[in-house]
Amino acid sequence: MTSLSPFALFEPKYCKGDLDIDGDGDSLDLHTLIDSFASGSGEGDINGDGKVNSSDLMLFLNNFGCNDCAK
Repeated sequence: MTSLSPFALFEPKYCKGDLDIDGDGDSLDLHTLIDSFASGSGEGDINGDGKVNSSDLMLFLNNFGCNDCAK
């Protein structure tokens, strides 16, 4: 006999826009991104290419407002 278990394992969502790793993509993360954008490097390098540019901004905007990010 086969049956489905009523239990499941879930992993918290990781949001690329959660730069301060507090569990949500909010205005504090936006400030970090803006500061990094001005210098061209730093925490705002979301895609890991060594520069902070429009690609990072697009990744951030896709996650802005998430409140279920992994901590």
